[in-house]
Amino acid sequence: MESMKLLSILFLLCTALSIGCKEESNEPVVCTQVFVMYTVTVLDAIGSPVDSVKIKVTGSSGYIYELDDEIILGFPGTYVIMSDKYQQKLSGRIEDVSVIGTKGTLTFKENYIFSADECHIFKISGKDTVTIK
Repeated sequence: MESMKLLSILFLLCTALSIGCKEESNEPVVCTQVFVMYTVTVLDAIGSPVDSVKIKVTGSSGYIYELDDEIILGFPGTYVIMSDKYQQKLSGRIEDVSVIGTKGTLTFKENYIFSADECHIFKISGKDTVTIK
């Protein structure tokens, strides 16, 4: 009976580990249910998080990525700059994006590179933290 429990647990573990994104295959792709988001933390000159920054994310083609301002991450000064909302648009290609943040007369501009596979977006380059000046 104990060995049956162990086999069942091993089977479930192997099944869980096998569910994920597969690369370059003719087999159907099974993706995780995770919704991927990339963020940037905006700090002021003394290193404190800055709230109420207006974020604009623009692709190299001029396309404006509209990200949900209402997403609450629970971290002061943290803003979503890309998400799986655009997985299909980015799938199989590389996109240079410009992220501009403004609050009153303060601004920052940072460049990022994103792409996506069959399942999720991923960041190729770009900072996690910026300073608004």
